[in-house]
Amino acid sequence: LILCHENCLWLEAIKHWAQQCDRKLFSALQSIQMNYLQEDEIETLLGDNRVKDNKNMLEMVKLKIGEKDNHAGVKYYSKERFYGLYLGDGMIGENFSPGCLLHHNEDRIILENVEISIDSLRKVLGQNVNQEINSASQVVYNNEIFFFFRTRCVLEHAEMWNKAIFVYSLVEKNWRKIAISLSELIPGNDIGCMSCDEYDRSTAKILHIEQSWLYLFISTDKQRILLCRNLE
Repeated sequence: LILCHENCLWLEAIKHWAQQCDRKLFSALQSIQMNYLQEDEIETLLGDNRVKDNKNMLEMVKLKIGEKDNHAGVKYYSKERFYGLYLGDGMIGENFSPGCLLHHNEDRIILENVEISIDSLRKVLGQNVNQEINSASQVVYNNEIFFFFRTRCVLEHAEMWNKAIFVYSLVEKNWRKIAISLSELIPGNDIGCMSCDEYDRSTAKILHIEQSWLYLFISTDKQRILLCRNLE
């Protein structure tokens, strides 16, 4: 279930959905991770007449509240798409937001947009970019966000900057890049432009992190490529 935490609106929505059926209300509450709630939400939930007057429901809610907290700390959630990012002459805006940080404290939850300077990205590229960047495959490891930007090829493959994984440090607020030399790693591959088929449904370029291993999966209608790198 996706919850709206403002003024405990999620509880009112569930009660409205369940109407007067305690069985439906019990089932809905059972699907919620109670240890993810803020203190004021817990007080509201335990004080709700329909919960406290139903012994089985009240015991279930208390049990779920006492479960081990697996959400403490800070987590990064990437955005599937972000506002079109243009790095050419006359670029619009100073920052772009590729995702959000969720701070889960003992008493409250804070959601914060990650704002990254467009100029800082432009510097690591070292050139003007006429391609619009509007999404990326993203993973996080040790306070760094790894990006494989999704773009559409323009100007007859004139821009080849996208043959890299770009890495942004959330702590130091700077960039570095990991070059991808497919011609050296996989001689004879037929991928010349990493952006050319970005909007073709037969292609995919996906980052994945497993422990300390970073994977890049590239798929076209002719071949499948899996690259990996140990980040330790």
